[in-house]
Amino acid sequence: MSRESKSRLEELVAALAASEQRLAKSKEQCSAFFDNAPIGIFRTTPEGCYLAANQALASLYGYDSPRNMLASVAEIGKDIYADPEAREELKRLLEAHGKVVNYESRRRRLDGEIIWTSTNMHCIRDNDGQVYYEGFSIDITEKKRTEEALKNRVLALTQPIGEADPIEFENLFNLEALQHIQDSFARATGVASLITKPDGAPITRPSNFCRLCSELIRKTPKGCANCYASDAVIGRFNPTGPIVQPCLSGGLWDAGASISVGGRHVASWLIGQVRNEKQNEEAMLRYAGEIGVDREAFREALAEVPVMTREQFQYIAEALFLLANELSLKAYQNIQQARLIAERDRAETALRESEKKYRLVVQNIQDVYYRTDVDGVLTMCSPSFLALLGYDSPDEVIGLPAASFYMTPSERDALLESLRALGSVRDYEVTLIKKDGSSLPVSTSSALYRDDSGGVLGVEGIFRDITERKLAEAKIYQSLEEKTLMLKEIHHRVKNNLQIISSLVSLQTTKLPDGMEKNSFLAVQGRIRSMAFIHERLYRSENFSAVDMADHCQRLIPHIADSFRHICRNVRLVFDLTPLPLHIDRAIPCGLLISELTTNAFKHAFAPGDSGVLKVEIHTEEHEAVIALEDNGRGLPEDFTADARDSLGMQLIFALADQLKGRLTVTNVAGGGARFQVNLPL
Repeated sequence: MSRESKSRLEELVAALAASEQRLAKSKEQCSAFFDNAPIGIFRTTPEGCYLAANQALASLYGYDSPRNMLASVAEIGKDIYADPEAREELKRLLEAHGKVVNYESRRRRLDGEIIWTSTNMHCIRDNDGQVYYEGFSIDITEKKRTEEALKNRVLALTQPIGEADPIEFENLFNLEALQHIQDSFARATGVASLITKPDGAPITRPSNFCRLCSELIRKTPKGCANCYASDAVIGRFNPTGPIVQPCLSGGLWDAGASISVGGRHVASWLIGQVRNEKQNEEAMLRYAGEIGVDREAFREALAEVPVMTREQFQYIAEALFLLANELSLKAYQNIQQARLIAERDRAETALRESEKKYRLVVQNIQDVYYRTDVDGVLTMCSPSFLALLGYDSPDEVIGLPAASFYMTPSERDALLESLRALGSVRDYEVTLIKKDGSSLPVSTSSALYRDDSGGVLGVEGIFRDITERKLAEAKIYQSLEEKTLMLKEIHHRVKNNLQIISSLVSLQTTKLPDGMEKNSFLAVQGRIRSMAFIHERLYRSENFSAVDMADHCQRLIPHIADSFRHICRNVRLVFDLTPLPLHIDRAIPCGLLISELTTNAFKHAFAPGDSGVLKVEIHTEEHEAVIALEDNGRGLPEDFTADARDSLGMQLIFALADQLKGRLTVTNVAGGGARFQVNLPL
């Protein structure tokens, strides 16, 4: 062999060794990506057998390792797919087009739970001509649940009112907001309250139900059926006014007002469970035997039912009718507004579809893979990476600093900080810069990749174009602003309606002589006013979930004092308050408690014409809030006990303190006067 031939052979051997090294490194990189990728990657046969799967895919389907999953899954269509036909459809699409992008289907986890996944797949063929399927899947269950809930509400709001399909009341309103209004109405008026479907089936939770109805009558099959039937009759469609009559089940007085949309009865608001002196107790006791309830237990529960005059109950029923009409109007307005939005969306969709007809190629959003070394230099990327950022060749990007692809270096630095702290990130949003200088919002699922000893070699991950998602989020934020305005309007209307009720009570009070009955009406008016102030603060606040009780006291208590000016003209108010924000669930009963304590002080602490001081305190101590009212009046009577509940006012004070899980203490003040203090847990 000549020297020249030998030299040439050595060069070929060296080149072969270098190629083998590059091949080994490439295999190592591919294997590391496959094992550590944050999304589920797989290879299968067309017949439906797994050939390979990574840890992310095994975890997605509830298996502890890829080995156990491959050993357990004999047939993908039957063992993984919730609908085996979906696997066959996916196979047909792959045979027809060679690839499938964002294919959504339901899958079954090992524990039987059904989840939604989005899958990208393509066909590959080995050197022997054998066909395989490769791809990746991600969990989109939460996305599908959100879409389904939105679809149901949009359908309810946009379907023509004249269609035969029923309009579901639950899809027209926020039931939790309505529950607050219903509970407030029941507490203010002292009646039971419930919103039902036209057939009497409950929609909301019962408010202020008496024990006779909730624990005895409705606990029996016959009694419950009779209650539903009675609610359907009393809540029947009647646009001219409330229906007031005895319950067809227990015989207590009830009233109902229908809620309609475009003339269609969609719900009924029912109140009642009160009695008056004219009702036949013996006839009601006979009903206990008819439904299988113990007569004495029935009698005891009947004695607990609130007593109310027919005239007073009629006023409350008329106030209920006003509220029901407002809900009917709001439901109709919601539907009209939703239809306008739906029409606009349909027009935009039609425009997009028209534009698609003139496109030669449909552009699909593709997930892209990248890898950088420990110095942040791009060492590997998929072809879709180039297409996403507008480059023509890998030579244009390989070897460049990864930071050069970010719109701002700080975004890359923040991503690296998160990776160093957590090891990996999912759906982390950054903005890339394309070749033409334009920005591209993407989400990345990235992780540090390491050598066998645990040393960090660099970063690898997936980018996903989220331009459409960002546009959708902008629409959601706009919709949220619209709903915020709508929520303000609801609080404003509730406040106005409570003020109307307060005015009706005030008007009735002027026709009553001084005495216990007039004082009772004034107390009811004060309670209604307290709740109206809560909703007024929510209407004027940027925070719809909390009310500052210090600010509430400064606005409410002077109004209460003004209503007692004929008795306590010379009583001076002193405030020692620190801010105390409470959630609306606690703010309403706390406001009522403060109103009751204030009213109690004006009624009992001072004689007409007396001078005095009423001090109101709010402060916090460790994990408690302290609310106290202290006067320098005549003090507590000698026979007063801490648990005295002989008046409706004291009953309400103790009940509201219990509802707030508070501790009520009542003491005499040295030198004259009394102090009522409530400690509330925070």
